[in-house]
Parts: sequence; C-alpha cells; structure tokens
Amino acid sequence: MHASIFDSEASIGQRRVIIRRNAGGVEMVERPWGFQPEQPGGRPFTVIRAEGRTFPSHRCLVPASEFRHRSRGKHYGFSLADSDWFYFAGIWRPATRDWPEAYAI
Repeated sequence: MHASIFDSEASIGQRRVIIRRNAGGVEMVERPWGFQPEQPGGRPFTVIRAEGRTFPSHRCLVPASEFRHRSRGKHYGFSLADSDWFYFAGIWRPATRDWPEAYAI
C-alpha cells in the first residue's frame, strides 16, 4: 500500500491512512476523510466535537506531521518540535448505502 499521511487542508473525501483494531489485531488502511452530513444537502463534517461524549467502538489513530486550523478568522498550526509524527484520536464509521466507510478526527 502506498500510504498518504493526514493533511488538514485536504478536501473532504481524500483518502488517508488510519490505524485501527480488527479481529486479528491492528491494521493500517486508507479511508476517505469526512462523515456523511446529518441533514440532506448538508456539508460533510471532518472534526467531531466530543466534549462529554464517549465512543466505545470504531476508534482509530490518524498519523499526522502537522495540523492547520482556521477559527474565527485566525489561523493556527500545530506540529511537534522534536519529532516528525504524532497521532490524532479518530473515529471511523462503517459504510452505509449512501456513504463509504470513512473517518473523522
């Protein structure tokens, strides 16, 4: 597999590597970034606001070398000074009739 690392500026649907448990142990797979919108015609979402929520299943790790985020007109960048990699906690969802198996952070 030719793996592509997480890119916070990637378009929704771009495939990136996630690491997750399976019946045989751990696997690294590529999946599209972004979950199906909750409302028909809505925009897919890529970041889950999880304060106070738990996700007992479908957890994954998302390897990254940096993360960029825009909020209220400001730009933020995150990376490690002494290392190339870090991991986001992520959630993956199985495919549905209307949406492929995908992940969000």
